[in-house]
Amino acid sequence: MSQKLVLVVDPSTETIRRVQEALAESDYMVVSAKDSHEARTIISSEKIDLMLSSTSLPRGNGYDLARHLHHEQGSALIYLLAGGYEVYNVDRAERVGVIGQRRAAGIVAHRAGNGAARGVVAHRCRP
Repeated sequence: MSQKLVLVVDPSTETIRRVQEALAESDYMVVSAKDSHEARTIISSEKIDLMLSSTSLPRGNGYDLARHLHHEQGSALIYLLAGGYEVYNVDRAERVGVIGQRRAAGIVAHRAGNGAARGVVAHRCRP
C-alpha cells in the first residue's frame, strides 16, 4: 500500500512543523508549501489525498487554492485552517469543495497531542 500524500499550506513554519511531527510515525507523507504559488506547483506534479490549508495565504488564499485543487484533483479531501483573527466563510468554503474546517490549533493539536491530528487525517484519508 502506498503512502497517502498530505499537502500542508501555511505561511507559519510552526504550523507546518507541528503537522509534520504529528504525522511522522504514520502512513502519511507530508509535503508543505508556504504560499498559494508553491502549493499550485506541488498540485500540478503530485496526487494529493488531503490538503490542509490556511484560509489566509501569501500570493493567494485558501479558498481559491481549494477551488484549484478541487478542479484539478476532484478526489482530494480539503480542510481549511483558520487561526487567530481569520474568519472562516462557510458558504464560500462549501462552494469550492471544502469538506471541513478546523481552528489551526485544533488540527496541529498543540494541546491534545499528536494523536488528535493523526486521528483527523486517518479518518479523512481512509479508503
